[in-house]
Amino acid sequence: MGETPGSAVAVRALVKRYGSVEALAGVDLAVEAGEAFGLVGANGAGKTTLIKCLLDLVAQDAGQAEIFGLPARNPEARRRLAYLPERFVPPHYLRGAEFLSSMLELAGGRYDAALALRLLEELQLERSVLEQPVRNLSKGMTQKLGLAACLLVERDLYLLDEPMSGLDPAARVAVKSVLRRLAAEGRT
Repeated sequence: MGETPGSAVAVRALVKRYGSVEALAGVDLAVEAGEAFGLVGANGAGKTTLIKCLLDLVAQDAGQAEIFGLPARNPEARRRLAYLPERFVPPHYLRGAEFLSSMLELAGGRYDAALALRLLEELQLERSVLEQPVRNLSKGMTQKLGLAACLLVERDLYLLDEPMSGLDPAARVAVKSVLRRLAAEGRT
């Protein structure tokens, strides 16, 4: 592949089967670098499976998938991305700031409290979340904390599986605003 200059994600004829069920039937997709792209479809349509193929969490049965021109199965391709899973469950025993700090450290970054506070404000998440045990957070607050952890890791590509899950309408608007800002900064 690689014929699409500037592609953050390029998928051609991607097939994934689970037994007799064909979850992905020859999917073609190109997402340009710096583009905000939403993958929309019914439950069971294969959205999460496609993301898992891009992350090499499941092996595709046929076709090709690339991230910034590298095969998605190449670990080097995934160094430029951050991922928020569909069923995000942080360690319940950590406080919000400990969770964010741990995630940034795992990603090779450093926790910047001022940057974290700015992003929490953008996501309409109270700063008190940083001092609370994660087990005390609502579904929506937990989801925003996961988004913050993912977006604080400075990457070129963010793969967010069901990022609006559990969010109220105002929070959805806030998340879309953050994603538009990141796209304007050249992130995908």
